[in-house]
Amino acid sequence: MLQAEARLTAIGGMSVVPLRQQQAIAHTALGNLDRAHELLKLILAGASEDWARLMALLALSDVLRARGDAERAKARAGEALELSERLGARSHVAAARELLGRLAVGRGEWSEADRLAHQVLAQRVEIGALMYLPQTLDLLAQVAAGLESYTEAVRLLGAAERGRSDLGVVRWPPDGPAFEELEQLLKDRLGAEPYAAARTEGAAMSLDEAIGWVRRARGSRKRPTGGWEALTPTELQVVQLISEGLTNPQVAERMFISRATVKAHLTHIFQKLDVRSRSQLAALAARRARPI
Repeated sequence: MLQAEARLTAIGGMSVVPLRQQQAIAHTALGNLDRAHELLKLILAGASEDWARLMALLALSDVLRARGDAERAKARAGEALELSERLGARSHVAAARELLGRLAVGRGEWSEADRLAHQVLAQRVEIGALMYLPQTLDLLAQVAAGLESYTEAVRLLGAAERGRSDLGVVRWPPDGPAFEELEQLLKDRLGAEPYAAARTEGAAMSLDEAIGWVRRARGSRKRPTGGWEALTPTELQVVQLISEGLTNPQVAERMFISRATVKAHLTHIFQKLDVRSRSQLAALAARRARPI
């Protein structure tokens, strides 16, 4: 590969950026994430052209995500989103938002992931980016599972697989293990027969039918039973005040409710977040509020 780069430079000073970009894509598909990471860093270090930098930022964010470096992946995806918006590159805006959505899934921030996933879906439908719709359906399946809409999640996975088959595309290889785990989780939650039925229903939908169904299904979800997404707006307000160090009587006064009601809210909050004390709750809230 180094010989190929030297040859490109020798014949008229052609850029090696496209070659390195293709090398990085190939290494990523083969699971050589460290080598892909090195190549993409080289591109960013030498790229003076905005489009080359944008493509490298998107690829690097995905590689960092696959390597488990969520903090840097989010930073690179944020850079890519800002640059793509400045360039007016709508397809790249969607790609950056999808990356941010996948990272939100990794943090268990289901409302944020849901918002981003639906933005991406709308953008890709608008610009006709059909090739990327199956991976958007995959993201929506992860969100649905996180929100405990298990049947919806299975249908989405079935629709995504049907879409890939119809379009002749494949899922990004580094994401394979995560989706194998997701499918096993969904089988465990639903049972074999309901899982198979939901999967068949999803696979029976064309992409157009799946998109219409997704938009209808979004409004019918129930609130999950555990985690931050399970908290009501009132419970979130109680958490905020407790995190500020207020006592139960002070929270009651601030919210114009009784002390008994504050105590009841805290009981529900403790159960949903699996914590046992106010100090644990405050520490958990502080970690959640810290930028990632």
